Amino acid sequence: VAGTDSHDAFSGRHRLGQVFSVVYADSLSSTALLEGVRVGRAYVSLGPTLEFRAFSGDSEATMGQTLDSPGEVRLEVTLEKLDYPARVIVLKNGLYYAHKDVPAAQEVTALEFFDDAPIPGYYRLEVFAREAQPTNFTGRDWNNTLLLSNPIFVA
Repeated sequence: VAGTDSHDAFSGRHRLGQVFSVVYADSLSSTALLEGVRVGRAYVSLGPTLEFRAFSGDSEATMGQTLDSPGEVRLEVTLEKLDYPARVIVLKNGLYYAHKDVPAAQEVTALEFFDDAPIPGYYRLEVFAREAQPTNFTGRDWNNTLLLSNPIFVA
Protein backbone atom coordinates (compact mmCIF):
# COMPACT_ATOMS: atom_id res chain seq x y z
CA VAL A 1 0.00 0.00 0.00
CA ALA A 2 1.42 3.39 -0.94
CA GLY A 3 1.43 6.33 1.33
CA THR A 4 3.54 9.29 2.22
CA ASP A 5 4.77 10.61 5.52
CA SER A 6 6.15 14.07 5.93
CA HIS A 7 7.61 15.67 9.02
CA ASP A 8 8.29 18.86 7.09
CA ALA A 9 5.34 19.20 4.72
CA PHE A 10 6.11 22.84 3.89
CA SER A 11 9.62 22.30 2.57
CA GLY A 12 8.36 20.39 -0.49
CA ARG A 13 11.05 17.73 -0.13
CA HIS A 14 8.78 14.79 0.71
CA ARG A 15 6.42 14.81 -2.28
CA LEU A 16 3.46 14.35 0.05
CA GLY A 17 0.52 12.66 -1.68
CA GLN A 18 2.30 11.87 -4.95
CA VAL A 19 2.90 8.14 -4.44
CA PHE A 20 0.31 5.73 -5.80
CA SER A 21 -0.34 2.00 -5.66
CA VAL A 22 -0.88 -0.08 -8.77
CA VAL A 23 -2.86 -3.25 -8.16
CA TYR A 24 -3.40 -5.95 -10.77
CA ALA A 25 -6.98 -7.12 -10.16
CA ASP A 26 -9.74 -8.93 -12.03
CA SER A 27 -12.06 -5.94 -11.59
CA LEU A 28 -12.32 -2.60 -9.79
CA SER A 29 -14.43 -4.05 -6.98
CA SER A 30 -13.05 -3.67 -3.46
CA THR A 31 -12.93 -7.47 -3.14
CA ALA A 32 -10.85 -7.87 -6.30
CA LEU A 33 -8.51 -5.01 -5.37
CA LEU A 34 -7.93 -6.39 -1.90
CA GLU A 35 -7.25 -9.83 -3.39
CA GLY A 36 -4.66 -8.31 -5.73
CA VAL A 37 -2.91 -6.69 -2.76
CA ARG A 38 -3.19 -9.88 -0.69
CA VAL A 39 -1.48 -12.04 -3.31
CA GLY A 40 1.24 -9.45 -3.98
CA ARG A 41 0.14 -8.32 -7.45
CA ALA A 42 0.92 -4.67 -6.69
CA TYR A 43 3.69 -2.09 -6.62
CA VAL A 44 4.13 1.52 -5.50
CA SER A 45 5.28 4.27 -7.84
CA LEU A 46 5.82 7.99 -8.25
CA GLY A 47 5.02 7.76 -11.96
CA PRO A 48 6.61 4.90 -13.90
CA THR A 49 4.51 1.85 -14.77
CA LEU A 50 5.90 -1.67 -14.43
CA GLU A 51 5.58 -5.18 -15.81
CA PHE A 52 7.85 -7.62 -13.97
CA ARG A 53 8.10 -11.30 -14.96
CA ALA A 54 10.43 -14.20 -14.29
CA PHE A 55 11.03 -17.24 -16.51
CA SER A 56 12.86 -20.53 -15.98
CA GLY A 57 12.45 -23.50 -18.30
CA ASP A 58 8.69 -23.77 -18.94
CA SER A 59 7.80 -21.89 -15.75
CA GLU A 60 6.70 -18.23 -15.61
CA ALA A 61 5.75 -16.01 -12.67
CA THR A 62 4.81 -12.40 -11.97
CA MET A 63 4.83 -10.37 -8.75
CA GLY A 64 3.38 -12.35 -5.87
CA GLN A 65 3.78 -15.69 -7.65
CA THR A 66 6.35 -18.46 -7.28
CA LEU A 67 8.65 -19.57 -10.09
CA ASP A 68 9.63 -23.23 -10.20
CA SER A 69 13.31 -22.93 -11.02
CA PRO A 70 14.97 -25.91 -12.67
CA GLY A 71 17.77 -23.73 -14.04
CA GLU A 72 18.72 -20.23 -15.14
CA VAL A 73 16.22 -17.49 -14.27
CA ARG A 74 15.47 -14.69 -16.73
CA LEU A 75 13.85 -11.54 -15.35
CA GLU A 76 11.94 -9.29 -17.76
CA VAL A 77 11.33 -5.70 -16.70
CA THR A 78 9.16 -3.33 -18.73
CA LEU A 79 8.91 0.29 -17.63
CA GLU A 80 6.98 3.19 -19.13
CA LYS A 81 6.61 6.85 -18.21
CA LEU A 82 10.17 7.32 -16.95
CA ASP A 83 10.41 11.07 -16.51
CA TYR A 84 14.04 10.84 -15.36
CA PRO A 85 17.10 8.80 -16.22
CA ALA A 86 16.88 5.89 -13.81
CA ARG A 87 18.80 3.11 -12.12
CA VAL A 88 16.86 -0.19 -12.03
CA ILE A 89 18.13 -2.35 -9.18
CA VAL A 90 17.39 -6.06 -8.78
CA LEU A 91 17.45 -7.36 -5.22
CA LYS A 92 17.91 -11.11 -4.66
CA ASN A 93 16.78 -12.24 -1.22
CA GLY A 94 17.01 -8.64 0.01
CA LEU A 95 20.57 -8.05 -1.21
CA TYR A 96 21.86 -6.16 -4.23
CA TYR A 97 22.10 -8.48 -7.24
CA ALA A 98 22.37 -6.31 -10.36
CA HIS A 99 21.44 -2.97 -11.85
CA LYS A 100 21.07 -1.21 -15.18
CA ASP A 101 20.98 2.49 -15.87
CA VAL A 102 18.40 3.67 -18.39
CA PRO A 103 17.60 7.03 -20.01
CA ALA A 104 14.37 8.92 -19.43
CA ALA A 105 11.69 7.63 -21.80
CA GLN A 106 7.93 7.90 -22.04
CA GLU A 107 7.92 4.93 -24.40
CA VAL A 108 8.61 1.35 -23.34
CA THR A 109 11.95 0.54 -21.71
CA ALA A 110 12.53 -3.23 -21.76
CA LEU A 111 15.31 -4.84 -19.72
CA GLU A 112 16.45 -8.38 -19.02
CA PHE A 113 18.48 -9.73 -16.13
CA PHE A 114 19.80 -13.30 -15.85
CA ASP A 115 20.66 -15.46 -12.85
CA ASP A 116 22.47 -18.69 -13.71
CA ALA A 117 22.71 -19.69 -10.03
CA PRO A 118 19.19 -19.26 -8.64
CA ILE A 119 18.43 -20.32 -5.08
CA PRO A 120 15.11 -20.45 -3.23
CA GLY A 121 14.03 -16.97 -2.22
CA TYR A 122 12.84 -13.93 -4.16
CA TYR A 123 13.68 -11.13 -6.59
CA ARG A 124 12.42 -7.58 -6.18
CA LEU A 125 12.96 -4.31 -8.07
CA GLU A 126 13.71 -0.80 -6.98
CA VAL A 127 13.86 2.10 -9.45
CA PHE A 128 15.58 5.37 -8.61
CA ALA A 129 15.95 8.63 -10.53
CA ARG A 130 19.57 9.28 -11.42
CA GLU A 131 21.03 12.68 -10.81
CA ALA A 132 24.57 13.70 -11.64
CA GLN A 133 26.52 11.78 -9.04
CA PRO A 134 29.85 10.04 -8.52
CA THR A 135 30.29 6.60 -10.08
CA ASN A 136 30.47 4.96 -6.66
CA PHE A 137 26.95 6.17 -5.74
CA THR A 138 24.60 3.22 -5.15
CA GLY A 139 21.54 5.23 -6.17
CA ARG A 140 19.36 4.00 -3.30
CA ASP A 141 18.08 7.11 -1.56
CA TRP A 142 14.57 8.08 -0.46
CA ASN A 143 14.97 11.42 -2.26
CA ASN A 144 15.07 9.76 -5.68
CA THR A 145 12.87 6.67 -5.25
CA LEU A 146 10.54 6.19 -8.23
CA LEU A 147 9.19 2.65 -7.87
CA LEU A 148 9.26 -0.35 -5.50
CA SER A 149 7.98 -3.74 -6.66
CA ASN A 150 6.60 -6.70 -4.79
CA PRO A 151 8.68 -9.86 -5.02
CA ILE A 152 8.65 -12.79 -7.39
CA PHE A 153 9.44 -15.90 -5.37
CA VAL A 154 11.67 -18.77 -6.49
CA ALA A 155 11.13 -22.34 -5.25
